[in-house]
Amino acid sequence: MKKIYLSLLFVCFTFFAFCQVDKNVGKYFEFNENVSLEKCDGIGNTIAGSEIINAGVQFKIDGTATGGYVIHILQKGSDVAFNTRLYLSSFSAATLKNSLPDRFFLLPLQTFNTKCKPRLTKNSFTIGTVLLPIKMRFGSSSKVENIYNKDFLLTNDVSLGFSIGYKRKWSQEWGLDILGGFSVTSIQVDSSTTKGYYKSASNASGVTGHFGILLENNNFQFGLFTGIDYLTGGVGKQWIYKDQPWVGIAIGYSLFKTKSSQDIQ
Repeated sequence: MKKIYLSLLFVCFTFFAFCQVDKNVGKYFEFNENVSLEKCDGIGNTIAGSEIINAGVQFKIDGTATGGYVIHILQKGSDVAFNTRLYLSSFSAATLKNSLPDRFFLLPLQTFNTKCKPRLTKNSFTIGTVLLPIKMRFGSSSKVENIYNKDFLLTNDVSLGFSIGYKRKWSQEWGLDILGGFSVTSIQVDSSTTKGYYKSASNASGVTGHFGILLENNNFQFGLFTGIDYLTGGVGKQWIYKDQPWVGIAIGYSLFKTKSSQDIQ
């Protein structure tokens, strides 16, 4: 019994320890205004002197300190060229060249709350699910006994799957996703669309691949997609829209829901 209590105590302690980790540590931000910050080492011990850092400079929170955070200015990739134009210190842009000085600063919590905002991630990989409420299947110009082989069809087939792609944002509000993926789908069929395979209206299951672009403004999205549906079983061989691409239009609120992303800035 004693071992059980100790185990429960350990689990509770571990849970509360994780809960106390600050959610901002390890994330990226930028300054809204010019700020004067004290220098420190990587664990928050103060070093003599301070520096003014300009609005727009981007930084990463490395850890917590008394009354605030330990931060450093972003130094890699395109961040260098961007930050050296704004970074105000005794180092000139010509001296900095390919890297900013490896300096840490103490960022008071009040300054963080009033003069900082999340960094705009301009380029990223994105993974999520996409909902296509409208699919258009195009008809055929050929006729059999004065009847078209296929008619134009507007459907609301249900698809459930995943998308992966590239996200480009040029402001906090506006962005563009280029997406591709696969999903499981349920498609409405009947006798006329399956050459008599189904005698009455029914739903057939299948898989679909899609590719498209999605314009985002905050959570409102507009997308244009295309893809091909493949029905399973014998109905797939008789379906008149077999191997025919569809065009999908998506307009609405959060049609593409991002599950994770990786910064490639």
